[in-house]
Amino acid sequence: MTITRRDLESGALPRPRPPWGALVGWLLSALAVTAVYWALARPDLRLWPGMLTHGDPARRAVALTFDDGPHPLWAPLIADTLERHGARGAFFLVAREALVYPEITARLARGGHEIGNHSYTHPYPNLAHLPPEGVQWEVAEANRLLAQFTGARVTLLRPPGGGMDDAVIHTAREQGMRLAWWSDNAADAASPPPEVTLWHLRHRPRPGSVVLLHQRRNTAVALERFFAEGGGAQYDCTTFSDLMKR
Repeated sequence: MTITRRDLESGALPRPRPPWGALVGWLLSALAVTAVYWALARPDLRLWPGMLTHGDPARRAVALTFDDGPHPLWAPLIADTLERHGARGAFFLVAREALVYPEITARLARGGHEIGNHSYTHPYPNLAHLPPEGVQWEVAEANRLLAQFTGARVTLLRPPGGGMDDAVIHTAREQGMRLAWWSDNAADAASPPPEVTLWHLRHRPRPGSVVLLHQRRNTAVALERFFAEGGGAQYDCTTFSDLMKR
């Protein structure tokens, strides 16, 4: 099509057609790259078989779960807050830390809280970067110690950092364990101000939610404020395994 000087002066130029083909091609390429990233670079983000992420949405219950530790200060404080308000939680413990504080590990179990396996050493960056025999040792030794301190068999595994691969899956199956995931991340691992964690507790959980928290000072403060203002009254705060009952 020829464009004349009159067209330029009048502004009557034809509108270019949107490059829909190019846009669709770009979108498909972006999706393909994202899929490869999820499957290879971040295997921990895949939905692996047997992952438990949430309970029955028809039941007004949530599971508050606490990773790491047992911390000598914050684990008992969190447990005291839960028990004072008639709630129970799930504590996913690092066995090496439990070896240092066996009395706190036993105290959590006596309080009616569920004890889960968060590996023996919390390897960096996660279990998926260990050879299969390393994964087996981390899980089996943690199970042995935690059972020794609590008097109960450990049936839940939450891999540190969410790191997952086939070796983690196979080890969990061999140990007769379930993979305890989450549906809501309170983003408290870096210990943000209590107001940040409190906002998550107020607004994010829904019936059946599994809330990922950590044993941190600011988390303990946020949890106390959450229950003090009646936030826990809207849900039955229970253990992970109880939430998964149908």
